[in-house]
Amino acid sequence: MPRIGTAFGLVFYVYAEDHNPPHLHAIYGDEEALLVIETGDVLAGELSGAKLKQAQQWLEENRPLAVAAWQRLNP
Repeated sequence: MPRIGTAFGLVFYVYAEDHNPPHLHAIYGDEEALLVIETGDVLAGELSGAKLKQAQQWLEENRPLAVAAWQRLNP
């Protein structure tokens, strides 16, 4: 499970051979949300309000990195 970034105390991962739609895992302590890479929408799980906004902000700013990681790990 390659870590693709960290910010605001969050850690972002893209897993190999994961299910569609393309998404990343945003983890903060015991909280985890799966965010759709294309839209930033929550696919599953949850993060507290402020952390969710920060995770979505990070994804917005780093979408090309997340897309490249997904394509590399989920051909």
